[in-house]
Amino acid sequence: MNLISKLGVLTQTNYDSGSLGGLASVVHPVTEAGQHPLTILQTDKAVQSLVLTVQSIPKDTGAVKDAAAANVPAALQIDLSAIVNAPGQLSAKLSELVVAASGYTMFHAPAGTSGFAAQLHASGATDQPPVFDSRQLGNGDIFATTMFRPGRYTVTNKVNNAQAQLRVSYPVISSTPYSPPEAFEVQLDQNGFQPNDIQLKPAQGIVFHISNTLARITIDLVEPDDGPPPAQAQVQAIPPPPPGRILPDFTWVKPESPKTPGS
Repeated sequence: MNLISKLGVLTQTNYDSGSLGGLASVVHPVTEAGQHPLTILQTDKAVQSLVLTVQSIPKDTGAVKDAAAANVPAALQIDLSAIVNAPGQLSAKLSELVVAASGYTMFHAPAGTSGFAAQLHASGATDQPPVFDSRQLGNGDIFATTMFRPGRYTVTNKVNNAQAQLRVSYPVISSTPYSPPEAFEVQLDQNGFQPNDIQLKPAQGIVFHISNTLARITIDLVEPDDGPPPAQAQVQAIPPPPPGRILPDFTWVKPESPKTPGS
């Protein structure tokens, strides 16, 4: 990540689960084994077609343990930066996408970019609507991001206009090294966001769990917080100097010239 990208992350003020970029990511659980067509979009235009292999795992001892034994990841991160860095070319990181059934896929985009989305089709059903579209999340999906810019934000589910208020506090200068707290967990269902009044520390992550509803989550800065006003310099009034020695009033008279003898 170059310096410009880092600065973009620090000053980012808008987040959209249906238009990934920066530190935002979407997580989708996968359950059906097979070869699933995967389409990556940018600004609603398809830019890459891939295949996600979901491999079935025996259920006798548990999916995570068996997935590890079979060298199949239970969670797969799909970094969309590979498409940005080499448009029109299939990166080695994306040439083989394999995840265990009952596992998860996480889609994220590089800092300094935006507008990314992903569609996943059922195996052998490319002519059918996708079973997953990150532009409209569903039951079991997760949207997560990390926020740096202090201020007050509005969180909105664009599907039904449910809203929550979010505030990122201004950092406090201290001699003690700062470590952000664990990510803040928010539930989103047909009743809206729970909780709907959210307070985050600087650089603290936030995770939205979608349950039994459709969602496209946006987070928008409403009122920036630039910290307390600078301390006013205390200007100490300088007292006037004490008066000098006061002499009594008198009038100076030029003395007469001395008279010479015989005048």
